[in-house]
Amino acid sequence: MYGDGSQTRDLIYVYDACAGMHTVMHRGVAGEIYNIGLGVEHSVLDVARLVSSLTGAPIEFVLSHRFSKFDVQRSYYNIGKVSRLGYRPIYSLEDGVSTTYTLEREKATLMDVGNIVEVPMGE
Repeated sequence: MYGDGSQTRDLIYVYDACAGMHTVMHRGVAGEIYNIGLGVEHSVLDVARLVSSLTGAPIEFVLSHRFSKFDVQRSYYNIGKVSRLGYRPIYSLEDGVSTTYTLEREKATLMDVGNIVEVPMGE
């Protein structure tokens, strides 16, 4: 990561992103621009620490003080406009990362030495 990891990003769980797009498609005005996000800044370092705490894997943070001229220090979405249409993200950063990690672990248990095990689908 560049710098000390204090750069911020607005990260959103895929379910909430889809819910936001659904809200805009059904309630938005054609041609208007809507920001779909969580509406909260999280530092890159905090996200890395969260992933490390969930996985139990030690992460070595190699911090560089060289910023790219293209690196953005702060990034988050003002979701006020889409919220007025009824959009409300339901997954916090912690919930989204935890859910993703759990789903990836479950997917990994379906693998058998590189071969995908057939999983019966619900009816």
